[in-house]
Amino acid sequence: MKLKLLITRPIEDAVEMSKLFNSKKILPIISPMIKIRKEAYNYSIKPDIIILTSKNGVRNFDFSVDKNSKTKVLTLGEETRKLAREKGLENIKSVNGDTNSLIIELEKLINLQRTFLHPTSQIENKKLKFFFDSSSSNYIPVKCYTSVKHNENPLIFQNFMKDSRYSLISVFSSRTAESLCNEIKEYNLSNFCKTKKVIVLSQAIKDKLDKLEFDEIFVTPKPNLESMIQKINYLVER
Repeated sequence: MKLKLLITRPIEDAVEMSKLFNSKKILPIISPMIKIRKEAYNYSIKPDIIILTSKNGVRNFDFSVDKNSKTKVLTLGEETRKLAREKGLENIKSVNGDTNSLIIELEKLINLQRTFLHPTSQIENKKLKFFFDSSSSNYIPVKCYTSVKHNENPLIFQNFMKDSRYSLISVFSSRTAESLCNEIKEYNLSNFCKTKKVIVLSQAIKDKLDKLEFDEIFVTPKPNLESMIQKINYLVER
């Protein structure tokens, strides 16, 4: 029997992720819980360093950076690094882990007064803001997209939840977890959670789901796509 895997990422990431599995063992079901909207923005300061914490920041920001530019780019995660490279950005350093890992790397770069540009969403990154507030560097978050809690495929989602067969839900962010919980309550699906296993990238995401009685919630060893893929494949094979 194939594992039914509900992918709740925004549509572009969901489609990409769905292609990474063995089709003989896993049936990916795409049902995004988050919708990404590109936003208009203005900025005129040339940065010393660009911070990229998500693929959506890369997709929705218009980089006017020459391919030979020496502007340093710091990305969070290998997926973000690859997309930044495809956009023509160079001089990229990738940090694996979470925001705390990124801050450890940033601590090496703030000795001099520098300007950091951060293409991001409408949601303030409180950890980064707090970090830069205590430094002499200039931190400029630019809202180039909005992350909206939105169930893209309500019927597909409801059918998945009501199916008690071999299944798993993948959740990549706390915001996605919140959206998932909202939709389960909206459609009165709480009782079906007992037959569903969930896999998440961090304990913080797991905490968002604790009020619902899922059969089991797995936390990946590392907070990235590769670690999630490996964990899902392990669960299928065990």
